Amino acid sequence: MCLDEGYINGKDLQVHHIIPIRKNEDLILEDDNLITLCPMHHQLVEGGKKYISYLYRLAKTPPGI
Repeated sequence: MCLDEGYINGKDLQVHHIIPIRKNEDLILEDDNLITLCPMHHQLVEGGKKYISYLYRLAKTPPGI
């Protein structure tokens, strides 16, 4: 999300499950369901259904595109 907003942040990145584990345990280690986020963005999207399609798009877009 940081990169999508125009800046690079490589500090304190956290792994986020786009579809929460509690909703689908089968996706726990699926690469397509994981994205790294800074703590601020991680807190912002945690539990927010409105971010799911946005996060999937980001996770599938190679950096710099």
